[in-house]
Amino acid sequence: MVFALEPKKGIEKIGMVGIENTFIVTSRGGECITGDNPDLIPIF
Repeated sequence: MVFALEPKKGIEKIGMVGIENTFIVTSRGGECITGDNPDLIPIF
């Protein structure tokens, strides 16, 4: 099974911001497949 967590936050007068993390569920537990950077990445 694969699932994605996609929390969103609305910022007044700016718009929406969101983060997506996708996981594979295995017999050993969950494995994140969207990278190993847990922080926000600013895009300018």
